[in-house]
Amino acid sequence: MEAGLNVQPRTVDGFLTLGLGCQRLTSIPEEVFDFTDLEWLDVSNNELTSIPEAIGRLQKLQHLNALGNKLSALPAGVGKLQKLTTLIIHTNQLTEIPPGVCSLSNLEVLSVRDN
Repeated sequence: MEAGLNVQPRTVDGFLTLGLGCQRLTSIPEEVFDFTDLEWLDVSNNELTSIPEAIGRLQKLQHLNALGNKLSALPAGVGKLQKLTTLIIHTNQLTEIPPGVCSLSNLEVLSVRDN
């Protein structure tokens, strides 16, 4: 874990939220995936090259913002996030999206430009 990084979710507008944007992270801290009640996760504008398969454990996640990283792929576990309504993954290095994303029936916003 990065020194001084606060990896404690807080409630914002009624949602359990964790903001890790603009922290120069090269990986998402493992303990993030233990917060199984997490509803909003922001890991935008870091140096991430991947998102762990463990993302699939966040079954209550509704909003995932991973814009402005160096992601070349998304894990299949994203397809397990059946409550996801917003997936923001633009400005990365993605060449494809896992097929499971197509089965996310609650997905309302999918932002993939500039990949």
